[in-house]
Amino acid sequence: MRWTIAPTVAGVPEVRHRLRDLLRAWGVAEEIEEILLLVATELTSNAVRHAAIRTERIRITASHTGAEVRLEVADDHPFRPHALLDTGPDAEDGRGLMIVKLMVAEIGGRIDVLSVGAGKSIRVTVRGDAPG
Repeated sequence: MRWTIAPTVAGVPEVRHRLRDLLRAWGVAEEIEEILLLVATELTSNAVRHAAIRTERIRITASHTGAEVRLEVADDHPFRPHALLDTGPDAEDGRGLMIVKLMVAEIGGRIDVLSVGAGKSIRVTVRGDAPG
């Protein structure tokens, strides 16, 4: 599933609601759903806050293949968030992304920051069922 939103604060709840409906339709475990909703909210909010100046549309992609769920949030700003690449506990910025990174790692998932054209895509991959 792919969709785009304008880089405005009003688009953030839209992403959250659409993703929640999609994850429930796929039968994703509630624990995973909650983490992915938090991730989507943080990534979309950050794209609005930091990339709107260079981005006409924020692109969201969600897919479910077998037991894996993948979520991507892409924008046209080349800045790669340091909080996902290398964050220490004393960092002044990036606490929300650091929490997202830790939550995703706790359930055995991963986060990748990819260059896409002039911008970037942040991809989160997790299991679709509750960790055992």
